[in-house]
Amino acid sequence: MQGQLSEDAERAARLRAYEFTANQWPAWGFAGRDRDRKQNAVVRNLFAPVAFMFFMFAAVRDDLAGPHPIVQRVLLAIVATVYALSFVAVLVARMRVQASHRTRALIVAWMLLLGGLLPVVSMDAKDFPMITYAMVITVLVVPLRYSRPIGAVVIGLQMLITWLADGAVDWSGTWTLVLVTVSVTSLLIVGNTIQSLRDANSMIADLAVAEERSRFARDLHDLLGHSLTTITVKSGLARRVLETGAATERAISEVRDVEELSRKALVEVRAAVSGYHQISLAAELVNAKAALRAAGIEAVLPGGVEELRSSLREQFAWVVREGVTNVVKHSGASRCEVRLGESWLEVRDNGRAGSGSPSAGNGLRGLRDRLAASGSSLTWERVDGWFVLRAAA
Repeated sequence: MQGQLSEDAERAARLRAYEFTANQWPAWGFAGRDRDRKQNAVVRNLFAPVAFMFFMFAAVRDDLAGPHPIVQRVLLAIVATVYALSFVAVLVARMRVQASHRTRALIVAWMLLLGGLLPVVSMDAKDFPMITYAMVITVLVVPLRYSRPIGAVVIGLQMLITWLADGAVDWSGTWTLVLVTVSVTSLLIVGNTIQSLRDANSMIADLAVAEERSRFARDLHDLLGHSLTTITVKSGLARRVLETGAATERAISEVRDVEELSRKALVEVRAAVSGYHQISLAAELVNAKAALRAAGIEAVLPGGVEELRSSLREQFAWVVREGVTNVVKHSGASRCEVRLGESWLEVRDNGRAGSGSPSAGNGLRGLRDRLAASGSSLTWERVDGWFVLRAAA
């Protein structure tokens, strides 16, 4: 149960990594996206902002047409051109190259400098809303925890400067700045949330595939491990009988069992592939008796399964299958016992006694995961010369 909880906690942590937060740096570049999504991103990140630059061109055109000295008009044209080109260059760079956090901070400072320089050069406080373009870049390249206070300061300066220059706040320019900043911020949040959901869904799909592969690997090991072990034992017994030239009927009987086991294994593998394989504890006890008898191991098995809760019988049937398979393959035991109670089952053998707990192979680890998913536990240890595999709800 603890293993399952830690697994769920790990998955939840991985999903939280895809959540969009105010501390998250906005995505820069489109690595890993497909072609259509790249094209949509180009339209979204270039077309609308560039079209919005019409307002800056209109304001600068009006300033250049005014009664300003030639030097001031030239300087204004230079600042406006550099500002516009910088705006477009940053939008293009976001889609093509990577940028460090330091570089992004410098970009924001550069854009705010140019945006604030425009009204200074034109000597017209009504041009201050042109800093909106710098705010768009700020929202797009740095986390919200930085862009929001910067936006608040810029809006405050807009109100203060127009009030000092004209004796009244330019509410039209102020609301323009507020609405554009809020709109871009909202679009960024929505865009990043959608991207985070796509990434999270992709991760969930990967986890589902990995879980299915793990399930199939466990089923394949549990199914074929038992069947092939029994087939190997019976085939070896039939060979030895045939080599001695005696008890031919015994050899034929073992070969028939091998054939039947092979057919059964094929059916079980097909069921595992389809995901609908089920096993019976009573049937596994019968199979265990045959496998142990073929291996020359004394089997002490319960006469029935009624004592064990019905809800546990199928999952504990896997314990009998894996435990008996390990006894036949690895233990060198002369005696194997299967015991059960209302909510537990044990498979124990007297083979190869030693100190300490044995290491878990793939079969036992997979079986432990299978039982943990159902709320049960699996343990194994040496007790007084016996290896004890115990499952409990």
